Amino acid sequence: MQTACLLQAELVNYERVKEYCLKVLKKEGENFKALYRSGVAFYHLGDYNKALYYLKEARSRQPAEFI
Repeated sequence: MQTACLLQAELVNYERVKEYCLKVLKKEGENFKALYRSGVAFYHLGDYNKALYYLKEARSRQPAEFI
């Protein structure tokens, strides 16, 4: 996923991360990585309510290998 590369960049474009993740979520609404990365992006963009929402959604869909 291209979003993972964006998160590893020295200067992260969180607006772009958010856009990519929201596109993934339109197709795969329960995608754990897209939910988590959306939460991180919204946090860094200063939208803490949306960040909390997406991080809580990610936690509720957390795969066993991440527990």
